[in-house]
Amino acid sequence: MTDNQTKRVLVPSNFQNWVDNFVFGYEQLGWAIETGCDGFHTVRDDFDVVHLNWPEELVGWNEPDQAKIDEMVGLLSQWRRTSKIIYTVNNLYPHGAEASAPYRALYEAFYEAADIIHHQSRHSKSEVLKRHPHLASKVHVVTSGFNYDPMIKGDLPDRMVARQKLNLPQDGKVFFLFGAVRFAKELRLVRRAYQKAKLTNATFVSAINFAPKKSELVRWRYEVYQWRKWLEEQNFLSLEGYIPDEQVFDLFRASDALIVARSDSLTSGLPCLAATLERLVIAPNSGSIAEHLDGTLNPMYAPESTRSLTEALQRLQGLDQDKAEQMNRDRANDWDWKNIITRCLDGLSEKTR
Repeated sequence: MTDNQTKRVLVPSNFQNWVDNFVFGYEQLGWAIETGCDGFHTVRDDFDVVHLNWPEELVGWNEPDQAKIDEMVGLLSQWRRTSKIIYTVNNLYPHGAEASAPYRALYEAFYEAADIIHHQSRHSKSEVLKRHPHLASKVHVVTSGFNYDPMIKGDLPDRMVARQKLNLPQDGKVFFLFGAVRFAKELRLVRRAYQKAKLTNATFVSAINFAPKKSELVRWRYEVYQWRKWLEEQNFLSLEGYIPDEQVFDLFRASDALIVARSDSLTSGLPCLAATLERLVIAPNSGSIAEHLDGTLNPMYAPESTRSLTEALQRLQGLDQDKAEQMNRDRANDWDWKNIITRCLDGLSEKTR
C-alpha cells in the first residue's frame, strides 16, 4: 500500500452512472481513482483499496463455471495481499439467478475476501446475514440511501418545461413507472390500481424495460399484452427500452410521482433517484425502501396490495407537494457520497485497530 502520498482506489466496474458516484466520493476525500473491469484482472501493488460491486460483472454477466470461479478466487487472494477490499452489496444474487449454485459460490468468494462489507440499508445487512450467518464476524458498514448528484451536469428543467419536451399535459398530475420490470404481477398491480383510483385530471407514463423471469413467460406475455393495450386505449405515453440520461431527467422532472412496484428489492435506486430529482415516490412500505423513505411524506402502500396502492395514488392529491418534494431533496442531501465513502474507510480503520 502507498504511504505518504495520494491514496489510490480501484473500482472495477464499467457501469459508469454508478461508478461516477464512487469517483465523486473518493475524489472529494483526495483519493486518486481508477475504474473499469479490466483493472481487476491484472493485480498491482499501487492500490490501497479495491472497491467491488457486482461479482457477476467481473465474470462477464454469465453464470460462471468452476474454472471461472477458481480464477476469481485466485484474483481475490492476490488482491488481498496488496490492497484492502471493500465490497458494496447491491443484490443478494444476480436477478433471476437466486437458485444458481455457481453464482452462490461466486458471491461467497467475494464475501469471504472482503475486509469491509458495505450495505446500503439495514435491511441489506439483515438479509445477507440470514443467508450467510458466518459473515457476522466480518466488519459490516451500513449506510442508508444514496443520491445521484454526480449524474447531474447542469440545470434541471422545471416541471412545465419537461412536460413540454415530452408532449405531456401542462396541468394535472403525472404518474409514471420507470426502470426494469421483471415480474408480470408488477404490471398487473400498477394497471389495476391506477384504473381503480379513477383519478381526475391525471395522466400516466410508462418508461420501462421488460426483463421477465423465464419461469413465468406465459403469464408475462398476457400481462404485457394487457399493459400495452391499456396504454394505447388511454393514449398514455409509452417508452420502452433504453432511455438516455437527459430523457430520464425530463421524465422525472415532468412527473409528480414515481410508482415503485417491486416489493422485494434489496437495494432500490429508484426512490433515491426520485429524491435526488426532487420528486415524490409511491412505493411499498417494506425492506430498504421503507427505511429510506421513513419520516417523509411519500405515499406508501402495503406490498402487492392493489387496494393499498390505489389509496396511495389518491393520497397524492391532498399532499403539500412543494413541502414533500423539498423533504425528499433534503433527504438526498443527507445521502452524499463523500460521507458514504468516509464511513467505508472508517470501517477499515476500525478493522486494523
